[in-house]
Amino acid sequence: MLQLSSGEDMVPRVQTDADVDAENDVMLDNPDMLALPTGNRYADIKDGLEPGYQGSRRRCMYRTCAICSILGIIATACSIAAYNIAWSDWAQTPEWLSYERAKWLSHTQAEFGLGAQVTVAGRHGTVIWDGRPANQHIRVRWMDENSESADIPVSSVKAVSTLPQEIYKPVRDHVLYIGIISPPSNAEQRAIARRMWVDAAKDYRDGCVKVEFLIGQVSIQGDNLGGTTPPPTAQVIATEDEKHLETQLQSEATLHNDISRVPVVESVNFETDKVLWLLSNAVYWKARFVMKINDNQKVDLDVAMATFLQRSPIAQPIYFGKVQAWAHHQPGMYCANFQSKDRSVVSLDECEERCGDSCAGVSYSHLSLATENCLICSDDRLLKSESGNFDFYRKPVWQRESSTRFLDSQCYGISGDLAHKISANHMLNSNEYASDDTMHDSISMAKWVAREDEDRKHYQLLPVKHLRLPELCRILVDTDIA
Repeated sequence: MLQLSSGEDMVPRVQTDADVDAENDVMLDNPDMLALPTGNRYADIKDGLEPGYQGSRRRCMYRTCAICSILGIIATACSIAAYNIAWSDWAQTPEWLSYERAKWLSHTQAEFGLGAQVTVAGRHGTVIWDGRPANQHIRVRWMDENSESADIPVSSVKAVSTLPQEIYKPVRDHVLYIGIISPPSNAEQRAIARRMWVDAAKDYRDGCVKVEFLIGQVSIQGDNLGGTTPPPTAQVIATEDEKHLETQLQSEATLHNDISRVPVVESVNFETDKVLWLLSNAVYWKARFVMKINDNQKVDLDVAMATFLQRSPIAQPIYFGKVQAWAHHQPGMYCANFQSKDRSVVSLDECEERCGDSCAGVSYSHLSLATENCLICSDDRLLKSESGNFDFYRKPVWQRESSTRFLDSQCYGISGDLAHKISANHMLNSNEYASDDTMHDSISMAKWVAREDEDRKHYQLLPVKHLRLPELCRILVDTDIA
């Protein structure tokens, strides 16, 4: 330990151990030197030290606050910069650009589009060309002469019926609407479906799924009051069995609260009309996605939700389901005229997907070791396969007229925005369908999707996306019931 001497030169010297011992002896001989200050002396010392201590504490607190404020400002600046960078990237994504364009079109378009009925100076026509937004003119086909018009300014055109063109806004928690097509007499099958999965689906994830059985009106064959061979004007009343069936349906609807009666006569000739009402129910509920199934099907909700919940609210519309298999036409046959051979095809579905517009069908070999197992056929002239490994699958007639592949008629669906457009644009035109369309709703749906897809491409929006979900549905079998 260094000490300063008492001389004027203040020469430092080293304190030895002997010096320290001497000081300790002095303190031991004078106990008063070891006692703590008490009374006024202690208070004086405390008062003297307190201002300095409080000032030092206050300076530390201010310094800490300043540092925290600086760090907060830096963190906020970094967050804003990161947000701007992320937003600049997101704002350039195709999904966002398509969504913004759809919003712009919804405010700038008149309330009509391709295929809509309009009037021009009192003359009726159907829109066959729409030049918007680049060209504010349309062309129509006049109904009175079946002739094509010249370019007509949009300002002089009026829509015959008002069709909603605004952006569809579903409820966030209304993820999936499942409409089950069921004949009135299938009470037992509906009971099985409820027991096996429907009742559980109603409570799936706090009610984000709504399931309804869509049942048409009981067909009244009835008893004729005018006798056994009545004239055409004779009155027809329901039989006792028909009245009993209607009473049972009303009781079932009251008990389970999951039946929607649609104003369609129960018949295979009106399957398309039922699906239109199904879409209308889903849009009214503001569903994000819509499914149609039959009452003998079970939906795998985990598969469905894994697909739907990850999709952005502004993503392009989707058409999803199980792919409808082509009819097995000719076993042991292959086409003589084919466009190409594919060696890398791993399944029949993949081979069928490679069948283009001019393709009549495919010849496919199920042998895993086949080097050329997929033939894209130019026509349906067939030859017998010597090995018997090839089978010919003819493209459905409807698909030769359309590039859209329809999905399994018992299990398919679309996004809510697509359901909104279809239900509005086609609900009033169901009487214009061909007989195949009214009896096979999956064909109608494929054509509706294709038409909406063409409209979206015309207006430079993202096309409808097709999703194959092979595990989405399956048939209820005896093992499920047991």
